[in-house]
Amino acid sequence: MDSQDRIGDRLDHPELVPEAFKHLIPDDLARVEWILSHEVTGRVLDVGCSGGAIATRIAVKWPSAVVWRVDKAQWDIRQVAPYSDRFDTIFCTEVLEHLFPHESQIALANLWRALIPGGQLIVTVPNRHYFESSITTRLRARWDWPDHKQYFTYPGLLHALHRQFKTVMVEPIVDGIWLGAVCVK
Repeated sequence: MDSQDRIGDRLDHPELVPEAFKHLIPDDLARVEWILSHEVTGRVLDVGCSGGAIATRIAVKWPSAVVWRVDKAQWDIRQVAPYSDRFDTIFCTEVLEHLFPHESQIALANLWRALIPGGQLIVTVPNRHYFESSITTRLRARWDWPDHKQYFTYPGLLHALHRQFKTVMVEPIVDGIWLGAVCVK
């Protein structure tokens, strides 16, 4: 189990998480609480779903929503969606930092296309400002992933999202460890 990079492992099987990563669990729970605080209805898509841990929780919390989940094998968001479905809400949590900056712009354009007019995109990414300013980061080992291709700051995320979306609200979440954004098409 790669407990460091799969939130589902930490949320669904905390007893199996190696001691070195157990300290990540409370932060994950708080981030998921923020994600679930956004009411959703209609057609919902969780991209980069990492086994579906968040999609499952969305479906339980908002039972009137029809929730799909896709991982990179089903849809690499750097490519145009392989289907014509449009969604009321798309969750893209802990995904964009795994793409190079030019790839994340392509991905955001593809996510925009997959939303209905007025649809919302909900994003979370690690907060680079927190990483640079906090000694506790070293203890949390949040940004030591070899697969992270970029990091976001508040203004950087706002700028990236405003290239596609007309309305963007960005806020620090979980004591500023992450940035959360709600974007409207």
